[in-house]
Amino acid sequence: ELSARLIASEFPRYGGQLELALERKREALDLAREAGSPGQLATTLDDTACILGELGGFDEAERLLAEALAVRATAASDDPLAPAHTWATAAEVALRAGRLAEAEQRMAEVVVIEAVSTPWPTWIVETEQLKGRIDLAAGRSIAARQEFERVVRDGVPLEFRAMVAHGLDGLSMIRVEDDARLAAELVGMADRVRAEARGPIWDASAREQLLLSLSERLGADELARLRGIGHALPMASIPDRMASLTA
Repeated sequence: ELSARLIASEFPRYGGQLELALERKREALDLAREAGSPGQLATTLDDTACILGELGGFDEAERLLAEALAVRATAASDDPLAPAHTWATAAEVALRAGRLAEAEQRMAEVVVIEAVSTPWPTWIVETEQLKGRIDLAAGRSIAARQEFERVVRDGVPLEFRAMVAHGLDGLSMIRVEDDARLAAELVGMADRVRAEARGPIWDASAREQLLLSLSERLGADELARLRGIGHALPMASIPDRMASLTA
């Protein structure tokens, strides 16, 4: 039953139905406390904290993360990446709370663990987009661009649409200053991939600001035309299109 609840709770989470996802995660968390393994409990604590962070419930999220770290510290795991799941979630929560230095410190813990383990492909894509978002927030646009490009390049063959959309969003925010037309196409690509994933935008206010800036630079009609070009591209063709635009 716990496994089923954990799986079911992921659908609204990645589909952007955060309140419903939180309700489902709380149900799973109650059962994990009663009957779950330490790994299941810690991961459910992480996931619940992540959703709370997206909804702005930072205090409760931090309490759950502290509990998850304590659980992982007292229970051996065959998976060396297990603690990194909590640290990456903690970095996400700190980033959303605007505590950038803390987000960077927590992400450094993830990097250390990754260096002595073998992350699987989807793990790499997901943590790479988080690294990109942290670098973007810190003003390290060159590093962020490289990370977002990797997210798109590696995420497309994995069909990891939610992360590909995040990567395209990040690239559009970086490129708006030097190539507004490319940024507009990237926005259209992100629109399509996100629609297929039915996932949320990771920073809605930043995206609104981006669209306003693009409209001022290009005009509303040209922005709509370029977004349409990007939106018409099947996801599989996006890496080649990006390569041709940036060559």
